[in-house]
Amino acid sequence: MKKIELKKDDFISPITGVNISFFNLQSAVNDNLFNLRIGENISFISFEGSSVMHTHEFMEIIFILSGEIEHIVNSEVQMLQTGAVIFIRPNDIHCFQKIENKGAEIISVSLKLETFKSLGTYFEEPSIFKNFSREVAPTFINLSLEEIDNIGISLLKLNSLQFSNPNLVKVKFKVILADLFVKCFLTKSQLNNKNIPEWLESLCEKMKIEKNLQAGLKQFNKLAPCSQEHLCKVFKLYLNQTPTEFINKLKIEHSAQQLINSNAEIYAIAVDLGFKSLSRYYKLFKKQYGVPPAQYRKIMKKRKEGLIFH
Repeated sequence: MKKIELKKDDFISPITGVNISFFNLQSAVNDNLFNLRIGENISFISFEGSSVMHTHEFMEIIFILSGEIEHIVNSEVQMLQTGAVIFIRPNDIHCFQKIENKGAEIISVSLKLETFKSLGTYFEEPSIFKNFSREVAPTFINLSLEEIDNIGISLLKLNSLQFSNPNLVKVKFKVILADLFVKCFLTKSQLNNKNIPEWLESLCEKMKIEKNLQAGLKQFNKLAPCSQEHLCKVFKLYLNQTPTEFINKLKIEHSAQQLINSNAEIYAIAVDLGFKSLSRYYKLFKKQYGVPPAQYRKIMKKRKEGLIFH
């Protein structure tokens, strides 16, 4: 499927640094295709099959105000329903796919990636964007009906001010974006906790060494300066996960790097990391990265060639 590339200068106001658009997307009936614009950046769109596959040199945040629609992004299919918020990165390739007799009301917010990244600096958590850019599929979360309604109303109000009072839009949008950033990233990420014991930080770093990682949980317990029971309690308290979950996450991350930087067989990578069940490895990998290992390797190698996202 052919794709088009959208340029930031065509979509983002140099004054506000943002563009807010409302769309009512409906699947076409009897080939009745149309794109009806009824106001400033407010459109009703009927399409057959799928919308245009596209990429862009700016960031886009999509809010599903109501309904349900399929979203295809970087070859992955996501089912988006009321309350979903998805963060499309520059050069992600995506489109919306028709669900028969269904549609969705969405708000699309276009902004420069630098604007979004500046929040990480402001909140002193720039490391968040390492995961943000590494994953194959873009980050998406689900808000409550009340939360999505409140954000929708705020953005629609700003939409009407984009031309009449752009400076006010610039300020108010940053407030909305900061609040969204906190909801979606700061409260859901493993931020550095200054109260974490030094021995625990040291233990976690030691487990990143390949030989320790291959040995797995047995080596983890051996290196820990406490009982297995106490270690589990400490992990839950400070990291909100079990030692097994932590080790599996490290193993999957390590295997992802091997998929990108080597031509080793997937089976060999899994076995070297101590996975006795290939299906278990596949399940954990897809849960963490959204796609199977082979597809991840294909997509990430294209990224290294500069074809998708840096």
